[in-house]
Amino acid sequence: MKRHTFDKQPTQQEFNTLWDANIGAFYTYEAYEDTSQFTNNEEMRDSYYASLLDSTDLWHLVYETVDGEESIIGMICVQRMTNYLQQIEDDRFSWLDDILGDDREEWVSKTGFQSMNAYLDDSNGTKAWCGTDLHMEDTGGLEGINALGFDRIFSTAKGTVQKQFAHLARTAGARSFQGDHVLDLGLDSSNDNAITTYNHDDQTTSIIKLTNGIGWPSTHALYKTF
Repeated sequence: MKRHTFDKQPTQQEFNTLWDANIGAFYTYEAYEDTSQFTNNEEMRDSYYASLLDSTDLWHLVYETVDGEESIIGMICVQRMTNYLQQIEDDRFSWLDDILGDDREEWVSKTGFQSMNAYLDDSNGTKAWCGTDLHMEDTGGLEGINALGFDRIFSTAKGTVQKQFAHLARTAGARSFQGDHVLDLGLDSSNDNAITTYNHDDQTTSIIKLTNGIGWPSTHALYKTF
């Protein structure tokens, strides 16, 4: 049995459990940033925990109960785009203008970005639940984002494993990804996230997913057709 919460932060121990289970993606393969500034995984983990406590507007935590014992198996952190005002002014998010219009004052406070996510295997021994149990309409997430004044959220995925999972799960019709719009472009992390071509088979670029399509235009020239 899984339980979703949107009104609490993870404890340090819960965060450590999720992080350490994904050390390969976060630290070894630099899913979020260059790790050379940190002396080891623990330093990066603790830095991220402190930073996320300060910057995250919505925590979506997932728990599973097995034999009466509940433990955390998932976390999604959502930040307002107001945290990225300088990058917006530098046109790092020009594609958002293309989709939502150039009235940035209108959309910037109502758009959320999934700044980090982390998952564990559930009691079935796999992460297959990530493809079935994370649609916003099923988890209470829609109410959670609306309560905070969000109209929509989006996420990025970097690295071959994350991008191929998102690509294959979406094209296979997995419930968690139903309604997602994927943009026909990529972000090049080796070049300050400059816009580049879509590629779900490389390690350095990110793809962009508009979560469940909720709050986004139903069609747009930037959406990729599969």
